[in-house]
Amino acid sequence: HVAVIGAYYGVAMTAAEDENRITTGRHDKAIKGDTWWDIGRRDPTSIWFTQLAGTEIRIIDHFCESYCEPSEIARMLQERREQLGYTYGSHLAPHDAGHVRQGMGNKSIQDMFYDLGFTLDVQPVADVMPGIIRVRQLIDRCVFDRVKCEKGIESLRNYHKEWNDKFKVYSDKPHHDWSSNDADAFRTGAVAYHDAHAARIHRPRPRYQAQVERRGSPWAA
Repeated sequence: HVAVIGAYYGVAMTAAEDENRITTGRHDKAIKGDTWWDIGRRDPTSIWFTQLAGTEIRIIDHFCESYCEPSEIARMLQERREQLGYTYGSHLAPHDAGHVRQGMGNKSIQDMFYDLGFTLDVQPVADVMPGIIRVRQLIDRCVFDRVKCEKGIESLRNYHKEWNDKFKVYSDKPHHDWSSNDADAFRTGAVAYHDAHAARIHRPRPRYQAQVERRGSPWAA
């Protein structure tokens, strides 16, 4: 693979390749898996499917699509559960999943997924650059499914700094392009995994969980 100048994770992903951590067939049906999200509408929604096996983090699958409604994403999650045997633990979503959106029934993305039976653990706001450092550290523990995560792997290899044409240097801020959503979703998980205290994960409000159980949603996680 050609190195991308200014790539944040180029060295870490090259090490993963050299150490045979980009491979196939590491999904274990006996282990619950977490999902790491970045949510978009015009931009793609990106989701990584992961498992923690000892100190090894297995990146077993990846989804990235534009213009997806919550119902379509819920259906995709359910299909992977039924067809591939995925068992879900936490669905880790970025802070904006908790924001109420006008024109969408004054509900947040979190609210919508509760209605569909999926509990999103909305993360607090986190600074980008410390999150990038945490991703670099986390990649050293990761094993990637080469086939199912092909597009996401390329995103991590290509995610790079923004070029400042005026001063002819790379800035400290990421360039937003096709790789950004996958990288942001991965950072959601990396920040959560690096926190030693579960209090950093926002647990669902009890009324929502009761609502899901009462409704018996067909998508219930």
